[in-house]
Amino acid sequence: MPGRPPVLGIGAAHATELPFVFDTLAAAGAAALVGEEAPQALADEMNAAWASFVHGEGPGWPRWDASRPVRRFDGAGNPVVHDPRGDRRAAMSAALSRRTSAAIGGSGR
Repeated sequence: MPGRPPVLGIGAAHATELPFVFDTLAAAGAAALVGEEAPQALADEMNAAWASFVHGEGPGWPRWDASRPVRRFDGAGNPVVHDPRGDRRAAMSAALSRRTSAAIGGSGR
């Protein structure tokens, strides 16, 4: 998010998107989640996407599929990116697979 980080320094945590989704940046308490200088343009775009989705028009980006399209609301064009952090996802999948294989065939418990 451009500008000052959130007051609590928590970054993108649960519920920080709500003042943007509902365009309530000026509401009491919103600054505690998103900081004093939260970008109104981002709230405008995110709220419009959700409103479009609710009205059955779609949010403005492709449906989820094997290419893992994700809309990145970053204030810098808000692009659709495919498989963001795919390297991390693949590493986690490999680690979980190794762990599961070891647990199944490992100790015999």
